[in-house]
Amino acid sequence: MEHKPFTVRCRNHLKGVTFLFYSDVRDPGGNWVADVPPPPENRRGYDLEFVLAAPAGYVPEVSRTLTLFVDHADPLRDLPDNCFQLIAPYGSLQGLFGVWAEQVMASVIDIVRYSGPVCTDFADLVSALNASGGMAVTAAWVDCECSEQELLSQLRQLRIRPLLCHVIGGPELIHISSFTRILDVVEAALPGAEEIVLGYGIHPNKRTTLFLLGVLI
Repeated sequence: MEHKPFTVRCRNHLKGVTFLFYSDVRDPGGNWVADVPPPPENRRGYDLEFVLAAPAGYVPEVSRTLTLFVDHADPLRDLPDNCFQLIAPYGSLQGLFGVWAEQVMASVIDIVRYSGPVCTDFADLVSALNASGGMAVTAAWVDCECSEQELLSQLRQLRIRPLLCHVIGGPELIHISSFTRILDVVEAALPGAEEIVLGYGIHPNKRTTLFLLGVLI
C-alpha cells in the first residue's frame, strides 16, 4: 500500500505568509524522511492546519482538514466543525506570543511524529480536542526531571482540565515505572486526568517533558 504523507500547513497572519509546516514521506525502505514537501500532483489536501493570529472575522475554508487557530487570549471564536482554538495562557505577554505559538505547534506535531511504548496518534489528538466541548484549549509544558513533589506543585499551578497528556522522553527510553509515576502525579494533581488521552514518545533532543492540552478552569 502506498504511504500517504502526513502534511501540516501554517497560515501565519503575524507575518502574512502561508507555508508547508511539516510533511513526512517514506523512503523505499519504509523509513520516514521529514520536511519533504508533498509532490505537486498531491491534491488530497492537508491533514492539519495551524492558523496564527488571524483577524477576528477570519472565516476558515470549508474542508476536512483539522484546523487549529493559535491565538493570544482573544478573540474567542465561534468556529465550525473540525476547527478548534488554542489560546496562550492568561497573562502571557503579547510580545512572547510568537515563541509560545511555535512551541505549541511543534509539540502538537510531536504527538504524531514521535512514537514510543504508549503511542498516541492523529486520531487521539482529534478525540481529545472534541472532548473540549467547543471551549478554547490551552497548552502547557512541565519538566518531569524533578521530584514527585515538585512535579505535583507544577501541575497544580496550571488550573486546567486536561484533555491530553503526552510525555516526551529522550533520547533514552525511560523505564515504564517512571512513566507510571508521572501519570500517578498527573491524576493526583488534575481532576479528571484518569479519563484523558495519554501517550509517551521518544524524542532524540529533548528532556523528559509533559505536554498538556486542556481547558482553562
